[in-house]
Amino acid sequence: MPFEGAACAPDPPAAGTVRLRVVSCSDDTLEAGDGRRGDWLLENSRLQAWIRQPATALTRLGTAGGTVVDLVVDGADDLLEEAIPLVGGEAFVAATLEPRDEGDGLVLRGTLADGAEAEVSWWLAPDEPALHVAGADALAVLPVAGVERVGAILEADGALLAVEADALDDEGGLILATAPARLLAGPRATVHEALWPDGLDVAGQSDGTRVEARDADGAVLARLPVDDDGVFAGRVPARTAALVATAGDRADGEPVAPGDDVAVPAGALGALWLRVAAEDGEPLPATLRLGDGRSFPLPPGGARVPTGPWSGEAWVGAGPAWEHRHLDALEVTGETRLDLTLRRAVSDDRLLAALAVPAWPDPTVGEAPETTVARAAALGAALVVLVADDEVAPAAVADDWKGAVLARGGSRAATDDAGAPYAWPWTPRAADPAHGAAPWAGRDAREVLALMDPSADRITAVDPDWIAAAGPPLAWDPLPTALQVGGLDDLDAYAAVLDQWIPLAALGPLTWLPRPATDAWAAVDLEAAILDGRTVASNGPYLDLTVDGAGPGEEPGGPGDLVLHSAHLVVEAPEWMPLDGVALVGAGGRVLRSWTPTSGGRPRLDVRFLLRDQPWVLAVAWGEEAAEPWMDEPAWAITSPVWLQRP
Repeated sequence: MPFEGAACAPDPPAAGTVRLRVVSCSDDTLEAGDGRRGDWLLENSRLQAWIRQPATALTRLGTAGGTVVDLVVDGADDLLEEAIPLVGGEAFVAATLEPRDEGDGLVLRGTLADGAEAEVSWWLAPDEPALHVAGADALAVLPVAGVERVGAILEADGALLAVEADALDDEGGLILATAPARLLAGPRATVHEALWPDGLDVAGQSDGTRVEARDADGAVLARLPVDDDGVFAGRVPARTAALVATAGDRADGEPVAPGDDVAVPAGALGALWLRVAAEDGEPLPATLRLGDGRSFPLPPGGARVPTGPWSGEAWVGAGPAWEHRHLDALEVTGETRLDLTLRRAVSDDRLLAALAVPAWPDPTVGEAPETTVARAAALGAALVVLVADDEVAPAAVADDWKGAVLARGGSRAATDDAGAPYAWPWTPRAADPAHGAAPWAGRDAREVLALMDPSADRITAVDPDWIAAAGPPLAWDPLPTALQVGGLDDLDAYAAVLDQWIPLAALGPLTWLPRPATDAWAAVDLEAAILDGRTVASNGPYLDLTVDGAGPGEEPGGPGDLVLHSAHLVVEAPEWMPLDGVALVGAGGRVLRSWTPTSGGRPRLDVRFLLRDQPWVLAVAWGEEAAEPWMDEPAWAITSPVWLQRP
């Protein structure tokens, strides 16, 4: 099994052989894969593994290559984004790749992040649907977006990916496999039979959509699909104690002992046809939340929600711009229909943006970007900005959500001592490490920001930690667009920047923006308000502050030498959201006025008052209790400043 250099060879190797070569032709890469020219291709008659050239990894900054970036077996879809070998918990920062003496794999030699030297091998056996690894204490495995974990297996649309290891630690997206032995991939039958050569072959009939193999404690070990004729068959682990039929819209069936001709019925049907609309009949995106913690996003026009049979508490909401509906005793049996109307709680000339939303390929997120966007839109967001730490999150909107939400992809730099600035829009670039994320290591706070917006065409947001590390604001170059605040604890840092005449917009996890005048608006129309500073950072409440007729980001229209200004403050929030205080804040972070809002009604506060001249003012609001199930922390809001003076 000799090393074949860089020759093009689109045909698979013959049975009983293993082939290793450097990719030199486009025919040797997958159309939707990450392998490219210059990478290594290790293959047998069934498996192809693309191993990244040693200079850089695909998804992690400051990490050497020698990682597996595509893995295909028996023609099934590739579910692997990248598998990174770790030794002593560290990845390689510099490495070389050389063919093994046997010609059946590669040896990765190099330096780890802690300075130690190490060696890891990837190798294949002829005709086996598995890639072996030796010398690695662990593998950091990042699957493609949207896969589902079933026991020790990752699967999507009939394709499977599995790591044979002593233990798997699921971080939400990234899987850390301890003491790995093999990476397996391919169709279900291929992976199941390779994982469990001494397993049980089961078969039968079911009216569910799948049959789960469960152990004696009820843990799911494997899943078998049920075909259109109601038949299932396949290999499951030998320790399978029961087969259970499941379906999204049915209760789990009764456990059945495994066998090769068994009937495994599913439980009772339960599906809720739910439509949510405004009082004028306009369909609304919304969220159904059940008392057991499950949550279902609904596109405009409603949907069939596969709840399974349900009897208990439920809530239907559309975010902080709307009152919600609390259903004390929702009953879902069979096919149940429900139409609900929600009342608006915030002026309809305002829209919400959900900013810095963690998304794949962030290690904590595994769901597809379009699912992340749908969840945010179902809670009221008209614009969703996705970010991944030290990676680039791609934006995507599912077909049934188009027209209801806009999405942007972005990147966040998870620095050691310069906070976590982020920027958008940002498009992933497959040819660059971490898809083009900013390589911040060894750079100071201002240099990191410059890296994130090299062409001055992105919106950049920094946090108070970045401000603390960046030095005097008057020396900042470039200037960030905005400050991302996480609550009123960040108000002092914001005030200190404003006192230096630095006009940063306030952004929050939710940010209120003015609705564009045109009906056919795009993301750039909403982003223009951020660039102008016409924002309210919040996790729910909306504050409308004007001084002499001007709001945040606008210049008051009165004479420049006014001693007293005419101010107007309106606070809007749904009744389900507790609010306890409202204040006007001026230069130095000093509280100028304060009020107690009402506990209900619309608006929650409406006051007019005279204001002595000073450089700037902003308004804040806060609550002291969370608003479960929609908010797990007290409400707050901070407006961007209204500038009354100019330097």
